[in-house]
Amino acid sequence: MSNNMARITNAIINDFSPLTALVIGDLMLDVNLWGMTNRISPEAPVPLVKLKTTTMSLGGAGNVANNLAHLGLQTKIFGFVGNDLEGQKLLNMLSQEEIENTSVIEISEKPTTTKTRVICENQHLIRLDLEDTSPISKENESSLITNIKSHIGTNTDLILLSDYAKGTITPNLCSKLINQAKSLNIPIFIDPKGSDYSKYKGATLISPNRIELARATKSDPDNLDQLLRLGSDMRRELDIKFLIVTLGELGIALISQNETTRFPAKSHEVYDVTGAGDTTISVIASAYTSGMTIHDSINAALVAASIVISKIGTTAITKPELLNAVNSKNDEVEEKVLSVDSAAKKVEEWKNIGDNVVFTNGCFDLLHRGHLHLLNESSALGQRLIVGINSDKSVKKLKGEGRPILPENDRAEIISSLECVDNVVIFDEETPLTIIKILNPDILVKGSDYNQEDIVGSDFVIANGGSVVSIPIMEGLSTTSLIEKISNPAN
Repeated sequence: MSNNMARITNAIINDFSPLTALVIGDLMLDVNLWGMTNRISPEAPVPLVKLKTTTMSLGGAGNVANNLAHLGLQTKIFGFVGNDLEGQKLLNMLSQEEIENTSVIEISEKPTTTKTRVICENQHLIRLDLEDTSPISKENESSLITNIKSHIGTNTDLILLSDYAKGTITPNLCSKLINQAKSLNIPIFIDPKGSDYSKYKGATLISPNRIELARATKSDPDNLDQLLRLGSDMRRELDIKFLIVTLGELGIALISQNETTRFPAKSHEVYDVTGAGDTTISVIASAYTSGMTIHDSINAALVAASIVISKIGTTAITKPELLNAVNSKNDEVEEKVLSVDSAAKKVEEWKNIGDNVVFTNGCFDLLHRGHLHLLNESSALGQRLIVGINSDKSVKKLKGEGRPILPENDRAEIISSLECVDNVVIFDEETPLTIIKILNPDILVKGSDYNQEDIVGSDFVIANGGSVVSIPIMEGLSTTSLIEKISNPAN
C-alpha cells in the first residue's frame, strides 16, 4: 500500500468516529420518480413515462449531514423545513439516519425545498423544483443563531455550512458563526454559493466548484490558470486558510498560503454527479479535523467522490465503502510503473489539461535522503513528475559488477510508492536520451553535480521550449558511500 493511502486508511479506522459535527444550511428533500419510456406522448412531443417506483433521499445540507453520519461522526443539523408533508418526511429521514434534528425549525412562510427528478433507464429526463429562495426572516434567523450557539462548545469538533442559496445562510449568520468558531478554535468548512464570498471571510475552508468560483471572481471558467490565480487573490483577501476548487473530471485544486496544487480525479465511470460536492466537503472536513494533512484529506475525498458519481441519485458515502475503495488503491503502486509508450500517452493527457511535466532520472539503488530531496524538489517544479530508472543491465554497464544491489522492479516499486512521483519508466540505455525525446518533458531536472551543458537531453528540451533545472545535492550522500559503509562498518 502506498504511504498516503496507508495514512488515510488508519485515519478512517481510528479517528472519524469520536468527532462531533454541526451542520447548518439549506435542507432539501430529493424525490426520484423511476420509470420506463418507449414512445412519445400523443398529446405533445414529449416522452411518455410509465412510473415504476418512487424513492426519497436527503438533499442539500441533509445530504452533507448524512455523509458525515455514515462516516461515523456524531452529527447535529440546523436549518428550516416548511410546515408541510415534505418537511415531515425530511425530519423522519433525518431521525432514521440518527442525525440529531431537534433544532430544525418548522416555518409556515416557506415550503420545504423539494427537488423531483424523473429518471428513465438511468437518464434524467426532467427536474422539478419546489422552493422559495428569499432570505429567512430576521426573527427566524435570530432563532436559528441562538439554537446553534447553544450547541457550540468543547464537544464540537467541526462546523460545516452548506449554502445552497435558498435563504438560510445569511451574511449575519455566517459572520457570527465564523467568529465564534475561530474564538473556540473550531474549524469551519463552507460549501459556498452566490457571487459575493465576503460573507465567508475568516473560514477555515471553502469549496466552490469551477463555475461557482468563476462567478465569484468574475472570470472565465475555461481559463483555469486565470481562475486559480484570482482564486488565490480572493483567498488571501478573505483570510481563508484553504480554498478547494472542485474541477469535475480534472480533479481538485488546492489553494493555500504556500501553494496552488492540482490533484487528479480518481478514474471511475460517471453515472450521476448529484451530491458529489456534498460528499467531497464532508470527507475533507472529517479527514482534516481528524488530524490528516489537507493533501491526504483531498485524496480521500477524491476516492469518495469516485464512488458516489457511479451511483444514480443523491447518495451518501459510507465508512466501509470508503475504506474498501482506499484499500483497493493498493495496486496503484504497480500501475504507476509504465512502459515508455504508456507514459507518453499519460504525458499527452496531462499536457492537454495544462499540467507541466517534470522528468528526472537515476539508478536509485539503495534509496537515501539525497534521492528523496531530489525527487521532492523536482515534483515541486510542476504538476506531474515522471522518474526514469536505469534497468539492471544499464546499471551494470555504468557501475560495474555487483551493481545494482536492488533489482530494477524493486527499485521501480519503491520510487513509485512515493507520493511526489506520478509515474516511473525503466530504460535499458546508459542514458535516458531516447525516453526524453519520446516524453518531451516541460522541465528536465538533475542534481547540481552536473553542469547544465552536460545534462543528457538538455539541448532537446530547451529546443522544444522547455527548461533545465539543477537541484542542489546533499553532500556526502550516495549509494556508493552507503555500500562502503555497509561493507566496512569500522570505517
